[in-house]
Amino acid sequence: MASESLLDGERAPTIHIKTDPTITSYRTRIIYWLKKHTVFSFTLIVASILTFSLYLSSRPSQKFDPAYFNPSLFHPAHQDKLRAAPSVDYLYPDNFLSWDHISNTSTKVKAAFVVIAREEELYKLHTTIMDIQRHFNHDYPWIIIGHKVFSTHFRNWITRIATSPVSFGLAPTIEWQEPYWINIRRAEQGVKQMTKLGLPKGESMHWRRMTRYNAGFVAFHPLLKDLEFYWKVQPGARYHCDIPNDPFQRMKDEKKKLSFALTKTENHEYIQSFEPVVKAFIRRNKRLIQPVQNSVYNALLDGEEFEPNELGDYGGHYSNCMIYNNFMIISLDFLRSKEYNMFFDALDSSGGFFYEKWGDAFPQTMAAALFLTRQQISFDDIAGYHYDEGAVCPIDIDQYVQLKCTCDPFSVAGIYGIIIEQFVSSIKKMFYS
Repeated sequence: MASESLLDGERAPTIHIKTDPTITSYRTRIIYWLKKHTVFSFTLIVASILTFSLYLSSRPSQKFDPAYFNPSLFHPAHQDKLRAAPSVDYLYPDNFLSWDHISNTSTKVKAAFVVIAREEELYKLHTTIMDIQRHFNHDYPWIIIGHKVFSTHFRNWITRIATSPVSFGLAPTIEWQEPYWINIRRAEQGVKQMTKLGLPKGESMHWRRMTRYNAGFVAFHPLLKDLEFYWKVQPGARYHCDIPNDPFQRMKDEKKKLSFALTKTENHEYIQSFEPVVKAFIRRNKRLIQPVQNSVYNALLDGEEFEPNELGDYGGHYSNCMIYNNFMIISLDFLRSKEYNMFFDALDSSGGFFYEKWGDAFPQTMAAALFLTRQQISFDDIAGYHYDEGAVCPIDIDQYVQLKCTCDPFSVAGIYGIIIEQFVSSIKKMFYS
């Protein structure tokens, strides 16, 4: 035909492929296959159900324990609390200590041994608890707090050797971790510098978090809610001699707020910015502070004369002498007081707990010097106490035998104890004269 193009005859023929709309996707393909193999599909489903049913029936039956899920029973007697959660090695932390259930004739004061510990310090703590129970004949409860939940293994070991009730608490993350205003890069630089200088624990962020928590937050833990005093126990501390008297009872009877056994001098590298922060607090809050003549503030100064200024009697430079608070008995009323917490907040907001390494001993020593009278502070020569470089061991043979001591007074630690013993009278004069 004349009207047709000459190229029409050269075109390839059009091929039409019929597609099945039921197999245009994976889902529809599966449905299409199942419809074509109905009998096989049904048999496969039935066999799967039967196999799963047989598997469930072969497992040992687990009875539902309604008591476990009853919040009011989360804190039973210390042996009964070793009740694992279903299928996991997790036990809920304790949040309540009922004094009515633990008091007896040997615990007339609402007080407890308080430990801040880690899971890996189990055997150190085990040794310390055994020492105290061997040498101190009063069944005050134990409160052990960690930044992570303690395992069943940890609780088993501690509760099996403890002769008094034990509670296992958890430090709230918001109180344990560094606060939002901390410059992490600056804190890391401080850690690196102290590590470079080889300063003990200079590299440890855990130590910084722990001591800050102890200085400002542990007193508000719900497990300590009803207590009057607590005895700070350090995992690994040793008690080598009998403790014949009850320090808790004596502190209550004599209206003491703080008791300690040793003093030491802090490394200035740890606390370079501490003094200016304290002086700024004093300048703003003179109305809260004890008069110098009533306090132990002057005992913390280096003794050099200073020019009069707006701080008045609270001028001068610190000698870095502090209470060695790895052994310390302290009033919870004092730690919860308005003035103490205002002081802690001032220190905390400066960032020194993380930028440097203030710890808890020096801040608490300074707080005692600012807010307590001399009569409220007690120096206790706890014979046989030993932790790290601090120790006291009697050199008088009569006292050594009477207290059933097992320490070596002429070891390196014992020599330090002799030095302490020789200066007991001067320390007492410094704090009480």
